[in-house]
Amino acid sequence: MPFAVPPAALVLLTSLACALAPMDARAQAAQRYSSDGTNNWVKEADVEAAGAPPAGASVIRIDRAQTRQVIEGFGGTFNERGWDALDSLPAAEREAVIKNLFAPGAGLNFTIARTPVGASDYAFDAYSYNETPGDYANQSFSIKRDERYLLPYLKAALAIQPKLEIFASPWSPPAWMKANARYDCHSDPGKGHLVFDDRTQTAYADYFVRYVKAYAQTGVPIKAIHVQNEVTACQIFPSSVWTGAQLASFMKHYLVPAFKAAGLDTEQWLSTITHTNYQAYAEPVFSDPELARHVAGVGYQWDGKYAVADTRKRFPKVRIYQTESECGDGSNDVAAGFYTFSLIHRYLRDGANGYVYWNMVLDPKGPSTWGWQQNSLVTVDRKTRKVAYNFEYYVFKHISGLVKPGAKLIDVPARNDVLAFRNPDGKLVIVFSNVGWSEREFVFEVDGKVLRTAGKSNSINSLVL
Repeated sequence: MPFAVPPAALVLLTSLACALAPMDARAQAAQRYSSDGTNNWVKEADVEAAGAPPAGASVIRIDRAQTRQVIEGFGGTFNERGWDALDSLPAAEREAVIKNLFAPGAGLNFTIARTPVGASDYAFDAYSYNETPGDYANQSFSIKRDERYLLPYLKAALAIQPKLEIFASPWSPPAWMKANARYDCHSDPGKGHLVFDDRTQTAYADYFVRYVKAYAQTGVPIKAIHVQNEVTACQIFPSSVWTGAQLASFMKHYLVPAFKAAGLDTEQWLSTITHTNYQAYAEPVFSDPELARHVAGVGYQWDGKYAVADTRKRFPKVRIYQTESECGDGSNDVAAGFYTFSLIHRYLRDGANGYVYWNMVLDPKGPSTWGWQQNSLVTVDRKTRKVAYNFEYYVFKHISGLVKPGAKLIDVPARNDVLAFRNPDGKLVIVFSNVGWSEREFVFEVDGKVLRTAGKSNSINSLVL
């Protein structure tokens, strides 16, 4: 007589069998997207879990437990010329561009943004918020100029992404506060800096306080101030040079006390640094315990990329942003997109918590005030009213469009073509590039499962698990 299994026991055995059986391969499938400059953000067939990797394959192992720094977000920069290009579009088309940059869960999903304090090299001319020489009380302070370009641009973004965190940095103090009495530095390099006497530094700290308060009154909150753009760059456009010791002294003795006295909770960051050695700027600030507790982080750009890893190693708790992605030459081509991917990879690998593009929107070729043509994520041809989303836009979409604030970077050793992230909800995002001229297979091992997928020639790809 066959052995009869009691019904309750049968249910228990069935449950155990289901728990021990391998998960269905389809449950392990990864969504995949690809872009190659011609066909962009293509939803490819899902990648299903496979068996053992092929013999001799180079397997890229993704261990969700091997996490590094928190990724706070990605973003871009507001400038006058960008809004002027956008403002040439009909309102609905202009709003569509803003949504594709900032809308939560759509497009680039930007959550960080940078804006200039006064003129940048993408303003229409040099200006500050106080043009009255000798006005140390800042009685003439006014942000009225920004009502035409910067504030409408910022408010349009905030209407789409209310949680946008905006940081601001000046390219130059008011000209009359500088030793050369000019906005540029290049005309007289030895004097292209702030006058470092007590009344000028006091007035300049008050200038920042007034800026933050004035912007807040318009409904645009400034999350953080970076004291100076490119502190080592002496340029033909608005610029000002500082040493690390000068920045540390100004922040410690003037800016920090001014913000405290004004009751501002706006963060203070150590500028946007282009110096290659962390010891020149990060060391004087973050090795001073009294000052360091008031300084939230440091921004790096251009040659500053060589200081990121050392800063992270020396000051592991300091927040680090890449604050200006290198801007190219106005070609907006596929090569520029792959170079930007390599920069994002480098900064995040070396410890950056955020990455910010330069001009989000420009006219074709992106001419600056001083003549350098530069790239942008989006190009607006005001004659035809045609909007073009350049390849760099899609490079960001493969990363910022999928990686959520609060995600953690996953350590993928010895790979310069792969980035991996664990989102706060536990989902994994793997981004990989193939800059070769032939299709190439990528073999990933995730949670003991093998994912095999082809990367088209000259493409960037994303997998979401």
